[in-house]
Amino acid sequence: MLLGQPSVNFNQYGGYVTVDGSAGWALFYYFVEAPDAMSRPLVLWINGGVLITNF
Repeated sequence: MLLGQPSVNFNQYGGYVTVDGSAGWALFYYFVEAPDAMSRPLVLWINGGVLITNF
């Protein structure tokens, strides 16, 4: 459950993954679990930030 959001019938997660700890770089992720995860592919979407191109 994400703080401040209403209850939903699926799992969702968000947070940061450190890319370079010495530079303070991290990627934000938001993950929504499919109701039937075994039959659904995983999609990874990464956007760049200010002055950073998209992957």
